[in-house]
Amino acid sequence: MFYSKDTLLISPDKRPDYQKIEDYPEVVILGHSNKWPDILTSVSNKDPNIVVLNHTQIKKKESVYFQSYGRSMLYIYTSEGSLSLHTEIVKAAFNGAKYIINIGCSGGLNDELNIGDIVICNNAIRDSGFGNLLASPDQTAECSSFLNTLLLNSAIRLRNNNIQNFPKSKIGNVWCVNTLYYRKEDALRAKEKGCDIVEMEAETGAITTGWLNYNFFNDRPIQYSQISYISDKLPINTQEWTDIFANGNSYSMIKGKIDSLFVVLDTFKNSNI
Repeated sequence: MFYSKDTLLISPDKRPDYQKIEDYPEVVILGHSNKWPDILTSVSNKDPNIVVLNHTQIKKKESVYFQSYGRSMLYIYTSEGSLSLHTEIVKAAFNGAKYIINIGCSGGLNDELNIGDIVICNNAIRDSGFGNLLASPDQTAECSSFLNTLLLNSAIRLRNNNIQNFPKSKIGNVWCVNTLYYRKEDALRAKEKGCDIVEMEAETGAITTGWLNYNFFNDRPIQYSQISYISDKLPINTQEWTDIFANGNSYSMIKGKIDSLFVVLDTFKNSNI
């Protein structure tokens, strides 16, 4: 179960910077790379229907306010780690966000998925520990099935239209951990439980949003989803470890970010939400 806000020493709805902002975009994209502003600018240069309106950078805080086919959206840079992700989700929710999509990379556990393929996260095996601050260990960590379905439909549409050799996409389960280093037997156990990828944020995002909806937004639930493109394949069978970042090819994973962005933009372009 989710813990009640009544148990808190300080409640987020009392913070002056966690209050609804007039005309705050309903769609918020969270990313973890300083390449995102350049990606958004590049995409907008190729499509006149995508317009960057404002790029703000204050110390380590960075955001890009833009419109896609008339829909206002906000990209927020989120440094790595559960606390940063949790803080940005809580703040965005109270400011007025309704749809929050986290985009990041992951390690592949599913033999049928390759580097660059996209997993729209569903359930998370909770091994990161962060969610225990907001919910009991038996609480499931689930992203929005409603939003996930829309995202998958867009990913399938983009692939069928052969948009820039668009990758394979699926709704999948996540093994969520709190470290980059783990034992082979743990990875095999997660794979046996049906996990397609391993990464470090799905539990935090799903539990944070579920906790917010339980305590503050029950009448207008926040829809949270996570798109994880695969950047490496784990050597849990007989294959060797294949890691884009370790091989010095991190630039090639910009395509993973762009593909994930296209899924989000197409979703809100082609739906009535």
